[in-house]
Amino acid sequence: MRRAGLIGAVGRFRDDERDDCVLPVAPLRVDGVARASSVSCAPDTRGLSADRPTTRQGGFPMDPAASMRRFFEMVNSGDIDGFIDLLADDFVEHEEMPGMPTGREGTRQLFKTMSAAFPNMKWDPQDILVDADKAVARVQFTGTNDGEFMGMPATGKSVSVQVIDIVRFGEDGLAREHWGVFDQMAMMTQLGLAPSPPA
Repeated sequence: MRRAGLIGAVGRFRDDERDDCVLPVAPLRVDGVARASSVSCAPDTRGLSADRPTTRQGGFPMDPAASMRRFFEMVNSGDIDGFIDLLADDFVEHEEMPGMPTGREGTRQLFKTMSAAFPNMKWDPQDILVDADKAVARVQFTGTNDGEFMGMPATGKSVSVQVIDIVRFGEDGLAREHWGVFDQMAMMTQLGLAPSPPA
């Protein structure tokens, strides 16, 4: 019976104090046939508690794109307070609305106002781009105006508006800052509250 032979070297991958991850760097040859071989390394979770997220490359404990999607999922499900819990205590909203408080509470009031005016509102993130600790989302906002909005009675009309959201996350995974662009003129036009632009 022919014996299997190992062709080539075996490389050892070290990560600080880790010495438990061996990666073959050449194929095995069994009975004259080359066969690919690989060994994957489990992440080093020593020192991490069960409820602490694993740190990603770059020092951030979560994926900013996944965090951004989580925001929209919670808002779309009607869990505004759960969404606010994902904002840091010192969260800064750079697009403050007149008559609303700053920071987390202002954001809470804004989304509850939008939810009352558009009970079926949906925020659909169509593109999300990440750069270090920031995520940028191109979002389609849709909804039917079945409630009072900005002091105006419900129109019963539907809207579809483009939104750009930029969020900076802290190392704890909570949102620290937000910048946004919302096409309010398009919304007001679709609601019949502003004249359509000339063709």
